[in-house]
Amino acid sequence: MKQLVLTLALCCGLFVNQAWADATPEDAQTLVKETTDAMLSALTAEKDTIKSNPARVYALVDKIVLPHFDFERMSRFVLGQNWAQATPAQQGKFVQEFRRLLVRTYATALAETAGQAVDINYLPVREEAGAERVTLQTQVKAAGKQPISLDYSMYLLDGAWKVYNISAGGVSLVTTYRTEFNNDISNGGMDKLIAKIAARNKQK
Repeated sequence: MKQLVLTLALCCGLFVNQAWADATPEDAQTLVKETTDAMLSALTAEKDTIKSNPARVYALVDKIVLPHFDFERMSRFVLGQNWAQATPAQQGKFVQEFRRLLVRTYATALAETAGQAVDINYLPVREEAGAERVTLQTQVKAAGKQPISLDYSMYLLDGAWKVYNISAGGVSLVTTYRTEFNNDISNGGMDKLIAKIAARNKQK
């Protein structure tokens, strides 16, 4: 799980607020390329600040990266059938705490890897023009680590590409959390799961 999170954090990129009039799968890949380069450049530029103040990454992740993820869609996938069984209030609280969890997770990993060299190979896009869903496949090589595959699952929402899942080394972020969260719900219910995530988010 730690390796999965580390790789995701390195390569999620700065998904800039950009919509395409006639968005294509190639546009999604271009967006990922440009914004990943921007993220790596920002980490290098602020590596000294991040080392002395790791919390600096929280603001970057929260403001620039995560607004371009569809957290409600991710939450639905993560909870599976438990989403429909939750009340609207529980659904809202879960989305909020799950978002905070990923902010903390990404920020922690980014703070540890600021300024490291990363090579990324973007594989050809398989989807045809007009597709509203795309899986972008990449190969990532971080300094001192073995290459790992990183795939972005994205879809079009109001003319903009949104991320709803990421897989690293064949391991899906959504599937990984689904197993953990479903076990928690089975053992204690939705409210207990939300409380557990909230407590985790408050840890330093």
